[in-house]
Amino acid sequence: MDKNFWKIDKNFWKKYGMLFISMLYTAVLLNYLAVERIVNSQTFMPFVVAGVVLVISRLIPWTGVTGVRHIRWIVSLLFCGFITHFYLSLISSGAYYERLKFIGLLNILFHTAVFVLLFVGTDSLRKAIVIGCSIFGVLGVVNHYVWLFRGSPISVDDISSITTAFGVAENYDYTPDRYIILLGALLILWTVTMYRMGGDEYVRGRKVRFKQLSALASVMLFACLPFVGYGDYYKANSNAFNYDLYFASNLATLCQKGGSDIPEYYSAQAVETIANETAAQREEKEPVTASSDVKPNIIAIMSESYGDLRVLGDFETNIEVTPFMDSLRTNENAITGYAYASIFGSKTANSEFEFLSSDSILFIPDTMVYLHYFDDVQNYDSLVSVLNNQDYTTVAMHPWLRAGWNRPAVYSKMGFDESYFLEDMKDVDYYRLYPSDEYNFNQILDRLENKEDDEKLFIMNITMQNHSGYEGGGNGYEQTVSIVGQEGNFPKTELYLSEQHESDRALGEFITALENYDEPTVVVFFGDHQPSLDSSFYSWVNPNLTKDANELMKKYMVPFFIWANYDIEQKTDVRTSINYLAPMMLDAVDMPMSDYQSHILEQSKQWPVICAKGAYDAAGNYYPAGDLVNLFPEIKDYQDLTINHTVDYKNTLHSFFSYGESAEDDASPSETTQTEAEPAA
Repeated sequence: MDKNFWKIDKNFWKKYGMLFISMLYTAVLLNYLAVERIVNSQTFMPFVVAGVVLVISRLIPWTGVTGVRHIRWIVSLLFCGFITHFYLSLISSGAYYERLKFIGLLNILFHTAVFVLLFVGTDSLRKAIVIGCSIFGVLGVVNHYVWLFRGSPISVDDISSITTAFGVAENYDYTPDRYIILLGALLILWTVTMYRMGGDEYVRGRKVRFKQLSALASVMLFACLPFVGYGDYYKANSNAFNYDLYFASNLATLCQKGGSDIPEYYSAQAVETIANETAAQREEKEPVTASSDVKPNIIAIMSESYGDLRVLGDFETNIEVTPFMDSLRTNENAITGYAYASIFGSKTANSEFEFLSSDSILFIPDTMVYLHYFDDVQNYDSLVSVLNNQDYTTVAMHPWLRAGWNRPAVYSKMGFDESYFLEDMKDVDYYRLYPSDEYNFNQILDRLENKEDDEKLFIMNITMQNHSGYEGGGNGYEQTVSIVGQEGNFPKTELYLSEQHESDRALGEFITALENYDEPTVVVFFGDHQPSLDSSFYSWVNPNLTKDANELMKKYMVPFFIWANYDIEQKTDVRTSINYLAPMMLDAVDMPMSDYQSHILEQSKQWPVICAKGAYDAAGNYYPAGDLVNLFPEIKDYQDLTINHTVDYKNTLHSFFSYGESAEDDASPSETTQTEAEPAA
């Protein structure tokens, strides 16, 4: 070894000065993040180790020593994998969890594999570093805003729902916050540093066998994704540790979607057995029981981002937020309580699906059902077909763009007679960013007033007013609600509460109008999910939300009511889940239902809450989602029914899921034409 090697020559500071600047900035940033309790002091150690290894690799002489020259570029790419993993973890949600050592290590390896493939493809270390860091940098910023706006990271399903995202994208505030500025500076500094440190001079143009083997190893790593159970590991821990982009787990989920969606544990034969047992039980319990002669109009309202934040913890506001909704608890013709949703902050259509189908997405491979399970279906049995077969006119109404969530295709296959979207509506009134609830409810009243005398309506309505993002005003918005003692500290939360107060006013006027309507009418109202608001609000109102599974479940509670303008049995403080609401409503007004809905209604007596995040039994005991199927045969039965209903469409037992005329006897969509209705005024 050259004895003068260790001497610092005149080019050292020119080449490595940026390294010291980056290391100094990183130390200051980590100290700031530790003081802010965003990371803990243990985070320093990985950076120290990574930095020391990087420096040592650059001091090792590469000339004249076989194989040693490869250490520099290997360490450089590993370091880039480490930096981008830390950047993505922290910028995604403002949290970095060192306890996820297994996940963190795998993410670093997969990030590094991307850099290796870029390196082999470009034959340039510098180009690989710049391109790779740019890709992860942009991905991090996008994921950061997605997290802010809906409270969950980017997932594979977002690729298919990109049109839905574009429909609301302009209504958000994209002002860079401290995470984008500080972490963006970190990534830029290290990108420039690694670029200036070079490395192309000892790798470019060389047909290095070791380099080729590294590329092969990277490809094999990605090829193993569908088999390593990485996506399953993420899903199993997502409730408590949903704070990283989980780059590899998303790729794993994407790869796994290429295979069969029908799980190996599913049994179509078991579904027939369950159907026969259910039919026998119904015949035994209801041999000659006739349904009520009352055939009401049915209005189902799924209210966008409608939650009762009081379930999270105690806080006081300057005025009552939802005085009308609260008053329904004493209404003699109302069933009130809370339903558990399977989602938080986004993916509205999954709650809509659970309501209409009575299935639970707990048992469906993690996805957006409307986007991935209706392509090959011709006729889908649901609440819509049950009411169609009782001579109802079925109407879908949503005051937003028809491109969202594949709804036009799904509505046609469910059998809706009419569907209205924003493009069909005239003189739309907006409140802040979206069509107002008052306008939306008036569309429902107009359809009721213009129906035929002997026509019975089922209207499925999805509101839009309270949709995120929760910044900005205009269109009549006025902040009326503030949190006592915390005025101005949680701006998104106070905006949301003010908006919800306006929704409550409009809802009260709507129900009052129906009280005076001259036909029996029933309304089932529920929120699709809670909103994703200021992260500081959640830590203030209930610090245990991220620590205890039972407390976390509070973020999935949404208020609901079933109300009629005639006598029905009053019930209060009901705990249920969205998948049970349709049979509960049919039972409340004594209307016929499918054998499946009857089975689900009976199941609810033992398991009143089943959602994607877990279940509660009749005694109030909580069970995590992953334990249910293996522990309880009746939950396994529900799983088989859900798969047969929605996933295994070729073998769906239509006679069980439909009422009256079987859906398989109906003409396919190609043989019939959906009724073209006049646009709503």
